[in-house]
Amino acid sequence: MFKSSTPMLGGRWGSSGSKSKEFDAEVQTLSSIRHINVVKLFCSITSEDSSLLVYEYLPNGSLWDRLHMCVKNKLDWDTRYEIAVGAAKGLEYLHHGCERLVIHRDVKSNSTHVVAGTHGYIAPEYGYTCKVNEKSDVYSFGVVLMELVTGKKPIDPSFGDNKDIVNWICGNLKSRESVLSVVDSYIPEAYREEVIKVLRIAILCTARLPELRPSMRSVVQMLEEAHEPRKLLGVVISKDGSAKKTEVLRGTEK
Repeated sequence: MFKSSTPMLGGRWGSSGSKSKEFDAEVQTLSSIRHINVVKLFCSITSEDSSLLVYEYLPNGSLWDRLHMCVKNKLDWDTRYEIAVGAAKGLEYLHHGCERLVIHRDVKSNSTHVVAGTHGYIAPEYGYTCKVNEKSDVYSFGVVLMELVTGKKPIDPSFGDNKDIVNWICGNLKSRESVLSVVDSYIPEAYREEVIKVLRIAILCTARLPELRPSMRSVVQMLEEAHEPRKLLGVVISKDGSAKKTEVLRGTEK
C-alpha cells in the first residue's frame, strides 16, 4: 500500500567506535531482510562524523499520517485490516523467518525503521528491566491494533490523567456497550463483530506479563481467522428480462 522505488533517509548515527560497530551490525542485519511487508534498506552512507541508512520511500505517508492526520481521507475498515495483517506478517518474518531473531524495538503507526522505543508503545517491563525482546514487539503491535480499532492516538487527553490507550481500553471492558464505545465511529456497524475480534487480539498482545502475550505467528493466525467474508448483493438478468437478486461472498464472485 505505501510503497515506491525512490529512496529516503531513514536513520542517522554518531561516529564513535561503539556506535560504528552497532551501525555495521544493524546494516548487516537489515541487508539480509527480504520481505514484502518490511521496508527495504537501499544502502548505507558513512563519513567521518556521521553514518546514514537509506530506506525505501513511503510516498503515501505512514499509518500515523493516514489514521490521525487525514480527516478527509480516513481509512476504511478493510484497509485497516489489511494493514494490520501485513504489519503482523512483517513482524512474524523478523521473529520467526530470519536466520537469527530480529527485534524491531520501535513498532508504532509512524515507524519506518529500527530505533529506540517510543512513549505509548513501550512494553511495561522495559520500565524496570531496560531490556526488550520479541514479546516487547508484540506489545507495541497490540497498541497499533488498538489505534486501528479506535482511531485514537496511544496517548490522548481524553483518556484522563496518567492513562494510555491500553489502560483506557481495559477500563472499558465491563459490558458489550462499553466495549463498542471505544470503536471508531467511522467504522460501519456491519464490521463491528470483526473489529471486536481484532480488539480481543490487541488485548492479548498487550498483556502486562510478557509470557502471556502470543507469538507473532499466533497473532497472524488469529487475525486471519478474525476476518469475516462480506456478502455482496448481485443482480442476475434472465433471458426473459426479469431480474433476480443474489448474495455472493466477497472473493468468490466471477
